[in-house]
Amino acid sequence: MTMKLIAISLVCCFAAAEIAARQTPSICTDPPPQSRNASLDAVVARKLANLAAPSLSWQSFMRGTNLADRAVAVVRVRDAPGPPASTLVYLTTACTPCHLHYLRACWPNALRRSVLAEADVLTYAGCRGATSPSAWAHALAALPVRNATLALTRWNPGYQEGAMAAVMVAARRGWFDSYAWVVRANPDVRIEDASFLAARLRKPTVAAVLVRCRPRAPSMCTDFFAARPASMNHTAWGRSRKKNGRVNNELSAYNVFRSAIEGGRATVWNVERAYRTGRGRGCRVGGRGIYHDHALCRRPRIGAATA
Repeated sequence: MTMKLIAISLVCCFAAAEIAARQTPSICTDPPPQSRNASLDAVVARKLANLAAPSLSWQSFMRGTNLADRAVAVVRVRDAPGPPASTLVYLTTACTPCHLHYLRACWPNALRRSVLAEADVLTYAGCRGATSPSAWAHALAALPVRNATLALTRWNPGYQEGAMAAVMVAARRGWFDSYAWVVRANPDVRIEDASFLAARLRKPTVAAVLVRCRPRAPSMCTDFFAARPASMNHTAWGRSRKKNGRVNNELSAYNVFRSAIEGGRATVWNVERAYRTGRGRGCRVGGRGIYHDHALCRRPRIGAATA
């Protein structure tokens, strides 16, 4: 009996070590001190001077009312010449310090080492209350891409609603229209290995790359997905609710991509068990080289997480 318990303990230790190794943010490094860029700060300040704080309700937005032009400040942070990109990396945030930390520490290497090196980057920042827009602009300016843009708004209708609104605003404004692929992610999603994603982006028969929250569940992760713009039915965002009546973005995402899923044009995998949060009820991407956790934000220094 004792030997059996020892064997079980060893198996558990090995499994825990494997999960810990997988969760170690290997692409993340100590970001350099943020350089001063007075001209970029001035551009951000001018944009913010005209930024309105809308009182638009979620219900009005869902009925078709759009954000006014003055409710979104768009700053071209990097704008280098070259052929148009076929892929857009669309990062959405509520402007948390954790998200900014990951953007500065992890995304430079994630982009540099992957198929996304030639992509454009657009960050949608729905910041309610105090924030530092210049810090986000500087973080984007440090990314190894030719084109990077910051779209800043003071409007954020809530946790679930905000995740969907960020995509709906982009779709209504035509930000996805010129791209073959859109890769949507939270800034604290780490693309450690993009080889699986790259292989799917190159397949003409694949219209979406999705992560299922739980086996056989009719819900898809919204912290990460990749899709051809035509594969998204944006009218389905916000139309799905849980049993308690609350709107749910993961259930909505299933319906947004339902045509591609049922037509066999979507690559779908299940979230690894270690990334099922909230006793298995949560939904964070985990697997195929792409992970979402807050390990970096629980440590005082980046170097401590990667040593």
